[in-house]
Amino acid sequence: MLASLPEGEYSRPGMIYEPKLDGMRALAFVNKGQCRLVSRRFIDITDQYPSLAAELSGLTTGDALLDGEIIALNEKGRPSFQHLQQRMNLLKKADITRAEATVPVFYFVFDIVHARGFDLCAMPLSQRKEVLSESLSQSDRVRILSYFEEDGRAAYEACIENGFEGIVAKKFDSSYEPGRRSTCWIKVKAQQTDEFLIGGYKAGQGSRSTTFGALLLGSYQRDGSLLYCGSVGTGFDQRLLKDLLEAMKPLEQKACPFINRPEDKKNVTWLKPELVAEIKFMDWTRDRHLRTPVFLRLRDDKDPVDICLEPVRRNESKKSKQKSAKSPAQELSELIAGTGEDRLEAVVEGDTLEFSHLSKIMWPVGSTAIGAVTKRDYLAYIALVSPYRLAHLQDRPLSFLRSPEGVTGKPFYQKHWNLDLPDFVETCLVEKDGESTELSMCNNLASLMWFTQHSTIEFHAWLSRMIAYQKEEIGPGDSPDFMVFDLDCHSQDEDKDKKSYRRDSFLATCEAAAWLKEALDQVKLEGLMKTSGRNGLHVYVPMVNTLEHEEARILAETICRYVIQKHPGRVTVNAYGAKQEGLILLDYSPNCRGKTLVAPYSARLMLEQTVSAPIEWSELGDILPIDLTISTVPERIAGKGDLWADWQKRRKDLESMLRRK
Repeated sequence: MLASLPEGEYSRPGMIYEPKLDGMRALAFVNKGQCRLVSRRFIDITDQYPSLAAELSGLTTGDALLDGEIIALNEKGRPSFQHLQQRMNLLKKADITRAEATVPVFYFVFDIVHARGFDLCAMPLSQRKEVLSESLSQSDRVRILSYFEEDGRAAYEACIENGFEGIVAKKFDSSYEPGRRSTCWIKVKAQQTDEFLIGGYKAGQGSRSTTFGALLLGSYQRDGSLLYCGSVGTGFDQRLLKDLLEAMKPLEQKACPFINRPEDKKNVTWLKPELVAEIKFMDWTRDRHLRTPVFLRLRDDKDPVDICLEPVRRNESKKSKQKSAKSPAQELSELIAGTGEDRLEAVVEGDTLEFSHLSKIMWPVGSTAIGAVTKRDYLAYIALVSPYRLAHLQDRPLSFLRSPEGVTGKPFYQKHWNLDLPDFVETCLVEKDGESTELSMCNNLASLMWFTQHSTIEFHAWLSRMIAYQKEEIGPGDSPDFMVFDLDCHSQDEDKDKKSYRRDSFLATCEAAAWLKEALDQVKLEGLMKTSGRNGLHVYVPMVNTLEHEEARILAETICRYVIQKHPGRVTVNAYGAKQEGLILLDYSPNCRGKTLVAPYSARLMLEQTVSAPIEWSELGDILPIDLTISTVPERIAGKGDLWADWQKRRKDLESMLRRK
């Protein structure tokens, strides 16, 4: 059970006040005449304090689990952590024997958790104190810690005058909460000190050129991220500088461990945050950095995972925790959006990714008076909608439209990457015309972010997945999940403005989509619709994997020609004719094996920052492509959810339907 920092008045009725000892927390397990000492980090330290363990083994009436503090005294007879440190790291038996005589230690017990076979955790502290007095005999080196029952402020002043760190105020009716930080115990210190994790160090200059200049400090937040809290460069002597550097060397790593990367990161060596430093400081700044910090010492007895800036409160309800919990995708999105740096390192699903050129403009201010979109904005969007995107990309071979300079640059399609793909990017072998080729897939958040960092604007996906089906004659990638229709309205001057939206073209496409729906309704097929993100629409008919690509293509062509027959002179299946004559193109060719369509929620290389997003049939003609952008789609998903989330439940067995016909 751990103590919290005070929030408000600590001196109040129902509290007791114990001196805060400058030592090392330890549990003593006493059973059958044997004692085992365990540190707060549950490391067995019995061999380091043999005399203490031997003395404790004969002082309890039956088995007991005691909680207390091991201390050493200075020349003035006051607890001194510096003196205790001379004992803490000794491992050789000869050194320990020598230290037993020169640096004696004492164990002050303040709680009992288990006694004579009974668990006492649920018992109020007042009763546990009584059981402790009955169960433990005191000796010169093992003492029960005294406490004050009234006037916390007077107790605090008395403890400070006698050389203690401060006090620990405890609710007298509180239960014991193993391993938890509780507001029922409150630590009040004479000087503002706290423990921080060392996440890096700056190179030293002058007299420190061979050691280091300052330590970079951090503390865990509630969400588990490490918050940078500033640096400390004072409080060291030459011996301490060398000892610290020696301790830090094995912990060096390439990645920054902090969620908010320090602004001055020149000549910085990053560390795994495993060393705990106790720091004295004057106050906190508004941006939550330490003001005038001074290094006091390393705390080997503290567990790094307990170094938390905002401990979770015991009275927080499960409901409120669930409500405030954020998904990894949300946290990553906020991390990227919130950084003011041009580069950022982040751990994504256990892999460290580096995001760069975050301030680069990918989409300039659009023609619809929306703001510019930077690479930072784009990456944040990708992370935020990633759960929905990944659901539609899973196991599908992809091709990519990349544009390193954004919408105003020169884009290029990429199927085969000339970069070394990270291990987390899955690939598949696809056979076509007797040859095998390797294509990339995007099956996890790390892959999605990696492709986006490398300037992928559009993700184009196969209609089939690279998984085997129950029918032996259907292999991976051979059977599509959808029959699709690609509707578009072309014009003769389109080449002049490929990257801009045309309202009249889109509304004409909407009219043709309504005709297509009528045809699908007649054969009892349901079409899922999304905007292409340009001037067109895509209609997907979910189907059971019983047809091969060519069979789906023939069926789609039949439906298209039926629509043409019903509306002659308005629609065509010929792309060249559509462009020359200004007709609406009803394209069934994407049903061929190996063809792709832009995936749901993919951005498009359009000045208006549009996204290919699912829409409802009731919205046809009312919602426009310019309504669905990188800025607006996340809010739409939050309100409506993913309109295609249940596509697998809506699949029809087209093979059986055709057989019945």
